[in-house]
Amino acid sequence: MQKISQSAWLARWVLRLGNNVVRRSPIIDLLPPFLARSHRYFYDRRFGRLQHLRVRKLLSDYWAYDQSIVCASFDYRRFAQYKSLQNRYESIVREGRVPLILDCGANIGMSAYWFATQFPAARVLAVEPDMGNVELARANNQALPQVRVVQAAVAPVDCKVSLFNTDKGADAFRTEMSSEGSIQAYSIGSLLAIAEADPRDLLIVKIDIEGFEDALFEANTGWVDMAELIIVEPHDWMIPASAKANNMLRALSRQPRDFLINGEHVLSFRLPDRAAERV
Repeated sequence: MQKISQSAWLARWVLRLGNNVVRRSPIIDLLPPFLARSHRYFYDRRFGRLQHLRVRKLLSDYWAYDQSIVCASFDYRRFAQYKSLQNRYESIVREGRVPLILDCGANIGMSAYWFATQFPAARVLAVEPDMGNVELARANNQALPQVRVVQAAVAPVDCKVSLFNTDKGADAFRTEMSSEGSIQAYSIGSLLAIAEADPRDLLIVKIDIEGFEDALFEANTGWVDMAELIIVEPHDWMIPASAKANNMLRALSRQPRDFLINGEHVLSFRLPDRAAERV
């Protein structure tokens, strides 16, 4: 892990703890990182129980835990659009089917954990190309049978990809299509088949694939109109003058959708049917 003084970590943890208690955040982080380097312990107010997740001594793992769990960055209950998301989730369950959440670029499984505990009747398919991250993601979700973690990438078509940028940290791996690649990549359609899911049951698609979103949204984007919520981290900031977000913006704006900015993510909510009919 990059060296940050213990006093700085402690000050940051104390401030975050006070903030979370006062604001009644769903997660209370129980120990500063230097006291529990391989596990993060927290109290989950949603269920009223103590939990723990594993991390490595890598700054990227601590940030992943901070973002997904402590900061609850995937908790959208404060947005008006969340009601439609919850309604569709409950409607799919009521009809005896299983909602599907695709976590593309799952890293060490923190976001998969959040989605699986927020929507416990849903199936979560977590897709991550790096084997080290995959092993940790599986460990972090081993108590959640509805989560399946696969070593793979996501692409517009089924193909092979190679990893690069591997010296930039465990959260910065990038993929590129290559006939000589060693990692299998699947289209969203193939991921639906792997999950044995009906496209009608596609609840959430989260995409954090380090700039490869330009390729993903270039073709075979029919799934976009089925997903209730699409979460994308665009990477034009990281790869300037490359227009990495253009294909994404075209695909997501093909039909009327609500767009929100939440931290580093663009949220694209499908409109309720009655609203779509009026447009």
